[in-house]
Amino acid sequence: MNTVAFHTLGCKVNQYETQAMRERLEQAGYQVVSFHSQADIYAINTCTVTRRADQKSLQAIRAAGSRNPEAKVIATGCYAQTNPEEITDAARVDAVVGNEEKKDIVDIVEKVAGENPLISCRNISRAKEYNSLTISKFQGHTRAFVKIEDGCDLFCSYCKVPYARGPVRSRPLKDIEDEVRRLVERGYQEIVLTGINLGAYGRDFHNGLGLAKVIKKLTGIPRLPRLRLSSLEITEIGDDLVEAMASSGEKVCPHLHLPLQSGDDEVLKRMNRGYKKDDFLQTVTEIKNRIPHVSLSTDIMVGFPGERDSQFSQTLELVKRIGFMRLHVFTYSSRPGTARFPEEVPRQVKEERARVLHQLAGKLSSDFQAACLGERKRVLIEEGRDKRNGLLTGYSDDYLKVWIDGPDELMNRLIEVKVIEIKDGITLATTQKKP
Repeated sequence: MNTVAFHTLGCKVNQYETQAMRERLEQAGYQVVSFHSQADIYAINTCTVTRRADQKSLQAIRAAGSRNPEAKVIATGCYAQTNPEEITDAARVDAVVGNEEKKDIVDIVEKVAGENPLISCRNISRAKEYNSLTISKFQGHTRAFVKIEDGCDLFCSYCKVPYARGPVRSRPLKDIEDEVRRLVERGYQEIVLTGINLGAYGRDFHNGLGLAKVIKKLTGIPRLPRLRLSSLEITEIGDDLVEAMASSGEKVCPHLHLPLQSGDDEVLKRMNRGYKKDDFLQTVTEIKNRIPHVSLSTDIMVGFPGERDSQFSQTLELVKRIGFMRLHVFTYSSRPGTARFPEEVPRQVKEERARVLHQLAGKLSSDFQAACLGERKRVLIEEGRDKRNGLLTGYSDDYLKVWIDGPDELMNRLIEVKVIEIKDGITLATTQKKP
C-alpha cells in the first residue's frame, strides 16, 4: 500500500481541502502518514497570502524532497496556482497542482512519472462553478471546518488571493446542509463555516440566497450544537446577517473576525478596501447593539507604502475605541503580483509599529480576560491536554481560551465553566453543573 503525507499552510479553506484530498486518496487505497515520516508521496498544500507564506511553502516542498529522495512530491494550493514555474525552478517537485485540480488528486498522483514535472494549473479566473470537494470527517480537529464559498472579487491592492482563487463561487445549500448533518452525526460539537470571502456567499446565484439564509437553515438542524463563522469583510455584513446571528439562541457563536487593516481613510483607499473608518465603526456599533456580548478580532497591516506616523496613530486609536479582543498584526512587504507604490516605509519603522501594535494587542487581550472573570461560559473542550501543565483546554462561544482541571471524559464536549482566575496570562476556569 502506498503511503501519502500532507502538509498544509494557510487558511481554514486550505485545511478543509487537505482533508478532502486526504479522504479521496484513502478511498483509493492510500495510507495517510505523518509528514515527518517516510512516505511514498508528499503533498504540500501551499499558501501565498504573504511573501513569508511563499517562503514557508517552498521550504516545506524542499523538506519533503530531502526526506525521501525516491518519493513523489506534489505542490498544490495558492502558491502553486500563482507561481508554478517558480516552484519547479527552485525545488525538486513531481507535480504542481492548481486549486481547481485538487478534486483530481487521485488521478494526478497516479499519472506522476518521468523526469519532467506535471503542471496542472488551469486559468482560475475563468472558473464559474464551485469545486466538488467534500468531507465526512476532520482529522486531528475537535471542530470541523465546512467550506461553503471559494474565490474573491475584492482585489485589495496588496493581495494575490483573487489571482490564486478566482471569482466568487458558492456551494449549493443542499450540499452544505448534507455535509453538516454528516459531521454532526459523527459527533462534532462545533461547525466552522469558512470561505475565501465568506460574506460574499450566494452573490453568484442571483436569487437572494446569502449567508444569513445558510445560517438559518443550519441552525434548524436539531442536533447541531454550535456554529461559528470565520473571517468576514465588514462590507459584506448586512442587517439580515446580524439578525440571523442574534436570533439563533446559543447556536451561533457571538464572535466575529473583521479585518480592519488600517484606521486611516487615505491608507484604506490605497489598499482598495472599499470602506472608510467611520463605515467600519458604524457597522461594529450596530453589531454590538444587536449582539451585546459579541467579541471581535481583527487583522492590521502596518507599514503600507506612504503610511505616516499620524495615519498609524489613527489605526491605534480606532483599535482602542473598538476594543478588539485579539489582533493579528502583519507587516507590509512588496512582491510581484500586487500593486506597486512609491514611498516605501523603512524597515525599522515598520518593525517599531508592529511592536507597538503587539503591545496593544497584549493589553486588549488582558482586558478581555479580566472582563470575563466570574462569568459562566460554554466551552468546547479540545481532544488533548496542554503539554506544559496537563490541563484541559477549550474555547468559549466568544473565543476565550480557557484551561480547566478535569477528567478525559470532558474532551470533545460542550460544557459550562466559570472563569475563576487569570494566572501568567492564561485563563483558568472550573466546571459548572447546569441548573
